[in-house]
Amino acid sequence: MKNMETRLYELRKKTGMSQDELAEKIGVSRQTISKWERGEALPDTENLIALAKLYNVTLDDIVNYNEDEEKPEEVKFEIIDASETINKEIGEDEEKEVNKHNWLTLLDSSLFFVALIAFLLLGCIWHFWSWCWLVFLLWIVVISFFEAIKTRNPNKFAYAIMSLMIYLFIGIRYQIWHPTWVIFLSIPLFYIIVSFFKLKKD
Repeated sequence: MKNMETRLYELRKKTGMSQDELAEKIGVSRQTISKWERGEALPDTENLIALAKLYNVTLDDIVNYNEDEEKPEEVKFEIIDASETINKEIGEDEEKEVNKHNWLTLLDSSLFFVALIAFLLLGCIWHFWSWCWLVFLLWIVVISFFEAIKTRNPNKFAYAIMSLMIYLFIGIRYQIWHPTWVIFLSIPLFYIIVSFFKLKKD
C-alpha cells in the first residue's frame, strides 16, 4: 500500500498540474497542497472528495491504494528511493514558485521606481503635472498584465484601470471627454468574455 502523500503526488503529476493550479481548482493554498504531498498534513473529507472528483478516481483509490502486484523485497528499496526523489521534486517545485514570486516582486518594485522617476521628470522638467499621474496607472496595468500571464488568469489583468488611464489621457491631452466615456462600457463586457471562456475551459 502506498502512502497517501505519494499517491496524491502521483495523481497530480499524472494530470500535469502544478501545485498552484491544483490549489486554485479545489480552493486551498499551494502550501496546503505541499503539506499533503509531504505527509505533514492530510486533506479533510471535503477536500478528498474534491480531489477524487478532479482526478476521476474513487476515494479508496486515494486512501487505500494498492499496487496490482506485490513487489519483491529488493524492489522495496527502489520505492524508498522513489519517495526521496518525490520529496526532492516537490522541493524543486516550491523553489521555482518562490523564484517566480521573487521575480514578480522585483519587477513590481522596479516598475514603481521607474514610474516615480518618470513622474518627477515629466513634472519638474516639462511641467506636465496635469496628466503625468497617468504613469502610476500605467505601472498598475503593467504589473497586472504580468500577473495575469503568470497565473494564466485574465481576471488578474486590471482592465478597468487601463480603461480609466486611456479615458484620462485622451481627455487631458486632447480635451475629448465626450463620447470617450463609452470606453467604460467595455469593462463589464471584458469580464463577461473572460468568465465565459474560463467556464468553457473548465
